[in-house]
Amino acid sequence: MTQTAHAYRWSRGIGIGSLTALALLLALAACNGDGGNEDAVTDATEDTGDVHPDETPDTTPDNLVEVDWVDEPCPGTWITLTPAPPDILLLINRSTSMLDPVDGHTPTADELGTCSEANYAPAGGITFTTWWDEAGPAVGAAAATNQDRVNQGLVLFPGPGIVGIGHVDNQELCQGSITDPQQSVELNPGTAAAIQAELADDANAPICTMGMSNLGQALDFAGNVLGLSGAGPDAIVIVTNEGPNCNLALPRCTEADCTMDIEYCDGTLATIACMDAAGVTQQLTTLNAEDGVRTYVVGIPESADYAATYDAMAVAGGTARDGTPKYWAPTTAAEIQAALEEIIGSEQSCVLGLASVPSSTTDVNVLVDGTPLRRDDANGFAFDSARRAVELLGQACLDYLAGSITEIQFLAGCPPFNG
Repeated sequence: MTQTAHAYRWSRGIGIGSLTALALLLALAACNGDGGNEDAVTDATEDTGDVHPDETPDTTPDNLVEVDWVDEPCPGTWITLTPAPPDILLLINRSTSMLDPVDGHTPTADELGTCSEANYAPAGGITFTTWWDEAGPAVGAAAATNQDRVNQGLVLFPGPGIVGIGHVDNQELCQGSITDPQQSVELNPGTAAAIQAELADDANAPICTMGMSNLGQALDFAGNVLGLSGAGPDAIVIVTNEGPNCNLALPRCTEADCTMDIEYCDGTLATIACMDAAGVTQQLTTLNAEDGVRTYVVGIPESADYAATYDAMAVAGGTARDGTPKYWAPTTAAEIQAALEEIIGSEQSCVLGLASVPSSTTDVNVLVDGTPLRRDDANGFAFDSARRAVELLGQACLDYLAGSITEIQFLAGCPPFNG
């Protein structure tokens, strides 16, 4: 029997009586001349409705699939799966402290720029090596190492803008009207060259923020970007040497609730300079628990004063390291690069995206080299209809990452395997 999708074939028997009736109909049709009058239309309608009572349409679906765990063939649809790489956003701090000397010496007035100009550099420029000089190339090199297996994007905080003493009020800075965090490089594969170019561009050099570091705003922005990204797992990597602040909802800083010389809480900067450790930690907890976004913290030198905050952030982000500290604490450019390569390299994906959404969210199956997996089993698979993706779990994931799996299939429409 020949069948086509969503079509049925009827069998029709013709006897002698039917032949006589057919001859009569043909004779009547001939009397109608060109067949264009009302009688001809009526005749045609009557003919298509002339079905014998004993004739039964064949309603057998054309997509029946035989699977071992169902007694009879089931109406199944095979949907194409495509590997979904991890999406990683690099959040790089570009506040004033990133222009501190790598060797730790205290710059003289001749060496160090001032905030009286559009940026934090005098006419002759800074003559010593800064942490921005060290961190930028290290981030770019780490991005290049892994760009063939992950999607990477770049977010600078504070975002591109011109800030200097007398140029903008600190309250306005923290509200973000001048320096909103923004995605300098969009999430895509093969973005290392673009990331390197952005970090090398003088227009993106650190700006004079007077100790302001709006990490909370950057995390809000990053969460929105990742919420619109693909089916793969999501991660944020923070590279900074300052504590988070700029939370306008916090009460006014006092000596009792902040650390002098770290948070600039002598009253002149009011609320915005207070450490926002609790708020940022809660953001990371929510991103991890509700959105599945892991956050890594890389605290480059001169950030030891914020060790407790960074530890709490790493725990909240689901990436705490064994021992102390819980965050990554590199001390040289080479160590920064190595830390980032380790972090980005650890983000491996066992997620595969679906070419289309199945009509049922319950009758779904995944077969690995012909063997069905149990849904939500420790070594089976998880199905996310909202993100149109499946994730291999446990041993299935390990086998996939090891390259020992030849074929992964997604079958929709058949009862789920529960064997």
